[in-house]
Amino acid sequence: MAEELKRIQELNTKLTEADRDKKSAKVALQGAERQAESQRKQLHQTKDQLAIAKGQIGSLKKKLEEAEEAAKKAEQEGYDIGVAEIEETLRAEVSRVCRTYCLQVWNKALN
Repeated sequence: MAEELKRIQELNTKLTEADRDKKSAKVALQGAERQAESQRKQLHQTKDQLAIAKGQIGSLKKKLEEAEEAAKKAEQEGYDIGVAEIEETLRAEVSRVCRTYCLQVWNKALN
């Protein structure tokens, strides 16, 4: 009988320990589930932020292309203006040189 009581007490102790371990495991599982849910939410937010960032990158690339195109256009316009100014200057200079040459030729011819 004493052995049976001792055996029952050992089994009760083991049962109490098993219940405590079960509760502890349950609490740990709930904590892990909360952590997993938190990480899922964080992953979702990160994906949203990534999508927004990709959209912004696309928009910025388009603006960069437009700015580069505008810079090329402005450079070409500056070049064209420079060419036109040089043409005008050369036209006036050639006209002046021709007049001077004609005057010299007529002066020699008339002398």
